[in-house]
Amino acid sequence: MKVMTMISMIYDSFEVELPLEVVFNNAVISKIADYIRNNNKIKIDKIVNIGQKEYYELSPAQRRIVYIEKYEDVKTTYHLTNKFMLNGVVDEERLNDAFMKLIKRHESLRTSFELHDDGFVQVINDDIDFRLNVISCREEEVDEYISNFIQPYNLEKAPLFRGALIKFNEEKSMIVLDLHHTIADGKSVRIILRDLLALYKDEPLPELKARYVDYTQWYNRLVEGKREKQEAYWQDVLKDYNITKGLMKDFEVSGEREYKGGKITEYISENLYNALNKLAVENHTTAFILLFAAYNVLYSKYTAKEDIVIGTPIEGRENNELKDMVGMFINSLAIRSYPEKEKSFYDYLAEMKDVVIGAFDNDEYQIDNILNELSKDNEVIDNNIFDVTFAMQYIDTLSEDIAGVEVDYLNENNVMEFENLRVIVYSYQNTLILSLVYSKDLFRDETISQMMRDYLKILETITDNPYIKIKDINLTNEVLNDISNEEELDVGFSF
Repeated sequence: MKVMTMISMIYDSFEVELPLEVVFNNAVISKIADYIRNNNKIKIDKIVNIGQKEYYELSPAQRRIVYIEKYEDVKTTYHLTNKFMLNGVVDEERLNDAFMKLIKRHESLRTSFELHDDGFVQVINDDIDFRLNVISCREEEVDEYISNFIQPYNLEKAPLFRGALIKFNEEKSMIVLDLHHTIADGKSVRIILRDLLALYKDEPLPELKARYVDYTQWYNRLVEGKREKQEAYWQDVLKDYNITKGLMKDFEVSGEREYKGGKITEYISENLYNALNKLAVENHTTAFILLFAAYNVLYSKYTAKEDIVIGTPIEGRENNELKDMVGMFINSLAIRSYPEKEKSFYDYLAEMKDVVIGAFDNDEYQIDNILNELSKDNEVIDNNIFDVTFAMQYIDTLSEDIAGVEVDYLNENNVMEFENLRVIVYSYQNTLILSLVYSKDLFRDETISQMMRDYLKILETITDNPYIKIKDINLTNEVLNDISNEEELDVGFSF
């Protein structure tokens, strides 16, 4: 993400398009400067204010969710519900006033959706009916309250988000944010909380450089211009890929899923942190690619597959004007790799670097287009190419004191989990924090705990000997991979 942001800033400042590959292969400022000097300027299509309209275009990600929400019974599947612990006395009226200022600041919080003759559109509402929900309850009752708090939205009526203050006592409480995915993504949740707390303290916020509706029109033109090239790239990457069942689940869901989420977190030791950084630097790669490659090895061993696809979400905010904006920007990339047992980890890591660079250079192509092709075959499991995603996030602080109230970011939790399994690496100062977020409908806590131990074991092994063959990387315990009797789905990928 930092590299992509740098590329965007160079693009804005010098009108030169800097390929990601050039950054990795010439990771020296002087060489990048030479590239900028020696390449021709290009015309920059900047995000511009399109003015006030009755309605606006949707982004590709919004369009897919709106259509699914409208025509399928998905209930609360596309909700983002997070809770944040607060320590200290909270002024309820002051917090409610901060929410109202937040709604005025971010148009996405005043957005609704309508069906017109030419399809769905988004509408920005001037006035909406919002009031912070405030209740008192015991901590052991909070899950029941949140479950009742999360109700389906009518996409035609704003706001498509809710806020609650749950008070356990005068000194301890919780903020619950529930947002529909059409108006926000995971980064937006952190922006909302950051801005909310600043407004609670009566701190001024910088003026937003663009609106989400300005972005959607700009992005739709950008995607259309790159569609042919990027479609050809993904055709080549996913040619002849056969979807299989992926990770073995502890439970088969026969009825309706409850979407209860679980989360296991471990801190990387200082010695291991230093060893991982050293290995990344020696291989001219990033911590993200190194940690991602290591998890691919683990996934390969758990599934007994040497041709695998794991998803990685991208924030879609490379443009500097989008970094403080609330909206739905996220896309997912399908990273296909081949952790074959006879390869050394060193060689596989080099391959992963090229694979990831290629994917990020073609990241405007929407995962929806791939899913649309695959969903034509009724045998596709979960209507997805991958059952695990891997992400890395940089965080500035683990807690913050806001007008006498401490907000504990580390206790930020997703109340519900709609993906099967997400691997998240948090980078904070000189620390790495590993989190496995999983669906309790599908996995036991013990299974995910074992996976965490195995992942840590692989990280220790590759830092001790990066030239080790993948087949010689042992896990902490013998993993049952007896899936030879299971019927594999053979779904050939084609556009």
